[in-house]
Amino acid sequence: MKQPDDKREPRNYFSRREQWRLLMLVGTLGLVFILMFEARKPVNWAWFDALSGKDAVPDAPAEPPHPERLKKDAAQEPLDMLHLPAKESKEPQAPELSSKTPADPLDAVRDNMVIRPQEHDAWFKLLDELKNSTEANLRERSIGRVTWLQIYEQAPAYRGEVVTVTGTVRRAEKKPAPENSIGVTDYYWVWLFPSDRPSEPVVVVCLDLPKGFLTGGDLAEQAEATGFFFKRWLYDSEGGMALAPLMLARGLRWTPAPPPAAEVAPTISLLLALGGGLLVAIGLTFYMVWQTRRGVVPSGHGPRERNLPEEIDLGSIDTEPIDVPNPENREERDANDA
Repeated sequence: MKQPDDKREPRNYFSRREQWRLLMLVGTLGLVFILMFEARKPVNWAWFDALSGKDAVPDAPAEPPHPERLKKDAAQEPLDMLHLPAKESKEPQAPELSSKTPADPLDAVRDNMVIRPQEHDAWFKLLDELKNSTEANLRERSIGRVTWLQIYEQAPAYRGEVVTVTGTVRRAEKKPAPENSIGVTDYYWVWLFPSDRPSEPVVVVCLDLPKGFLTGGDLAEQAEATGFFFKRWLYDSEGGMALAPLMLARGLRWTPAPPPAAEVAPTISLLLALGGGLLVAIGLTFYMVWQTRRGVVPSGHGPRERNLPEEIDLGSIDTEPIDVPNPENREERDANDA
């Protein structure tokens, strides 16, 4: 059976309707690319954390860090004023390392207590050694990075050893030093929360801080400390007496984070990106229309010809001349007819 001929006219892609259709297609494609670009920005998804009630700040400890844990007036007391009654340790004190001599000032250091006057000799002996050392020398002497649990549970074994601790500094305070013979007038008490135990501090007493390092109780700086482990120190916190590893260091190894780039609000940046893509698509469309009106049509892309009637074979037409009467010879013809 013979199929009926398709008499639909071909599309004219230079008509106004088709140009608007192409514009919508190009604009939709541009919108997809813009949304893909915006979706890869973490700031545009921060509202998920707000809905779930989670803190959007990375590396935040599970428990409230210092200063909620610490009582400021107790933490800011000078060294010789921290003589609170010591709690009896439930764990027997481990014997000192065999390498230590009886005359070693570290023998007088006791864990689970505040810093006692009997420990001042060991305290300033280690500070004097730090004062006359370099950071590079201390890193060479370090036995390596240790975790919070290692120096907390095995305090006697690590006492006097050069160790390295990394984490987030939440607080740094400058305090005066007691009178001493090594010329130290003040130092910095740094509360560093290690990466392996982000809710428990390691207290680092530093002779100095890196240039540009701020002090205060609202910090979040990534740093590394290399120095002597001293003891498991007893301090007063809002929840009562608490224990923290205490170490002495020359300074901190700190690389300041680059200042955060000014971020445009997600809604504004998205609207600007969408508007820019739409303007580009409209501009391309008007350019094509203008080129079409000028007659500049790319080869093979012009409007198709409509269906024309079949061509007439001019060879089949009778071309015999026809005698056309001349008006000037009318009288002569009339006479001949008479």
